[in-house]
Amino acid sequence: MGKVINLEQWLSLFAGDAEAIIHERAEDASNVIWGFHAMEQWNQRAIPIQEVLDTLRQGKVKKAPVRNDDGDWEAVIQKRRPGTNAVGVVTIIYRENQLFVKTVEEMFDD
Repeated sequence: MGKVINLEQWLSLFAGDAEAIIHERAEDASNVIWGFHAMEQWNQRAIPIQEVLDTLRQGKVKKAPVRNDDGDWEAVIQKRRPGTNAVGVVTIIYRENQLFVKTVEEMFDD
């Protein structure tokens, strides 16, 4: 189970912090809550669930996370797929132990 984020870190979460938290928590799939929309999207886009998990476990957060209306942090973590575009996983980081996968998308080069 992932650890609870200390208050000082929680108040100002940076991209590197978000990435490390997502990686750590995703190592145990029971810490990941799958949103219905995310499941629809990975099926529609033919992205295997293992690629989504690999993205959570090994991907990069390139932009600073933002606070949502509930006070949790939302970040996009992405990982390039061989021979195609990257997978992007919009992830909500809860202060206690869990991640919520909001959606899954293909990321196109900037």
